[in-house]
Amino acid sequence: MTVFRRGVRALITGPDGRILLMRVRDEMPLDASDPVTDYWILVGGGVEPGESLDAAMVREIFEETGQVVDDPGSCIWRRRKSITDASGVTRAVDEWYFWCRFASTELSRANLSEYERGYVQELSWWAIDDPDLRNVRIFPSGFVDAARSVLRDGRPAEPRWLE
Repeated sequence: MTVFRRGVRALITGPDGRILLMRVRDEMPLDASDPVTDYWILVGGGVEPGESLDAAMVREIFEETGQVVDDPGSCIWRRRKSITDASGVTRAVDEWYFWCRFASTELSRANLSEYERGYVQELSWWAIDDPDLRNVRIFPSGFVDAARSVLRDGRPAEPRWLE
């Protein structure tokens, strides 16, 4: 069985240039070939039926950070990935990534669903050159180098593909 999900994620930078990452914990590994259950991801989630990518990004940012973003801008990255869990279910994702800048580093967990309150362990601001970023699991795996490129060179003219 294959479950498909269209998703949105955000490279979020604060006023000081640091990036926002979210540490999550799954009850069981999502990928049978990689038993990790505690890792870092970008803010975001699934696109609801009938929802535009922009509206989904605005909604996910508000739910997960409490911040209001009027326009997430154009897509900077794309990613398609399929993983199979231990029960044999294949999860296929088509993710669209946006770059959003926050005027404040204040964050709120008030809008998280009950499930997300257990899943989301913390939100943390990181300097892109923090050596500890190399010592934690971040998905997608090429995120740090891709983010460094965007922060150095600006928004790409066309979305780039991530692993």
